[in-house]
Amino acid sequence: MNLSSMLDDMMTTLRVKTSLLREAGFLGITLGVATRHGVVYLSGKIASYGDIAAAMEIARGVSGVRSVQNGCQLRHA
Repeated sequence: MNLSSMLDDMMTTLRVKTSLLREAGFLGITLGVATRHGVVYLSGKIASYGDIAAAMEIARGVSGVRSVQNGCQLRHA
């Protein structure tokens, strides 16, 4: 991976994290976001399947994202 690709992935990760934080439903949720070659990987514990779907949809809408892989798990009460 060259420097340009690494910088692109870092910026994509930052844009996805920012987009997730802007959504009221995701405030306070710790979500891991990593990007490699434009593929975003989400991880962490989320309250519902709906929240997982919403997080994936938000990530898909970010410039530079080629696809989104879900590694999230449901948080048990």
